[in-house]
Amino acid sequence: TSDYTSSGSDDADSYVWTLSPDTAGTITGNVLSATVEWNSDFSGTATVSIAGVNACGEGNPSTLDVEVGDIPVPVITGENEVCDNTSEDYSTGDNDGSTYTWEVTGGTITDGQGTSAVTVFWGEPGTGYLTVAEESDPGCSGSSEEFDVTIDNCTGIGEEKENSKLLVYPNPAQNTLTVEFNNAVSGKTEISISNLPGQVVLQKTMEATSGKQSLHFDVSNLVNGLYIIKIQKGNVVILTRQFVKR
Repeated sequence: TSDYTSSGSDDADSYVWTLSPDTAGTITGNVLSATVEWNSDFSGTATVSIAGVNACGEGNPSTLDVEVGDIPVPVITGENEVCDNTSEDYSTGDNDGSTYTWEVTGGTITDGQGTSAVTVFWGEPGTGYLTVAEESDPGCSGSSEEFDVTIDNCTGIGEEKENSKLLVYPNPAQNTLTVEFNNAVSGKTEISISNLPGQVVLQKTMEATSGKQSLHFDVSNLVNGLYIIKIQKGNVVILTRQFVKR
């Protein structure tokens, strides 16, 4: 809906509001103000008019042309079946001048909020949901249908994950965070801590032997919030976990 007003005329006893074309919507006038209820399937140029009326008849109208934009209908694309404690990318059409607001259940948006593409870190096994609302440059807004995501428990997929286990404690952490994991294959291993926007805030690299590994991070200087720990070898992420800094 949109509201319109007029300063009126000293010679008018009453006023008539009109909207053209008729397919644009309906207009309800109340003396010097009117409200237009726009039809959802209309786009293009519409004209709002007000004319004064007195004993001599109806005067020449004052008109205002209004550009009516399409209501956005965003559609989400991305993986609808994912592993727990992993990140996936999702997107919708990128329209010039539009802003986007994403909402997620069962995960955390780690990057891209406000844009047409986001990264979601999915949490525990179960069902997750993702929606996006788009507001176009003329101020028209619309929301996507709910995008369902199945979050699978992927423990046991692959030799490395089958024999690896990651423990992070205490959680929440205040000063020192201990990271323990079972390493299935020896070799150079990278352990990193990232904030939700995806920035690496702490990182260690070690030549890990097979078996139990343990190391400590000083997290006392980190800002309170949610963080993601990743253990990877080369470009392969072996394990991920979340922890809270307080």
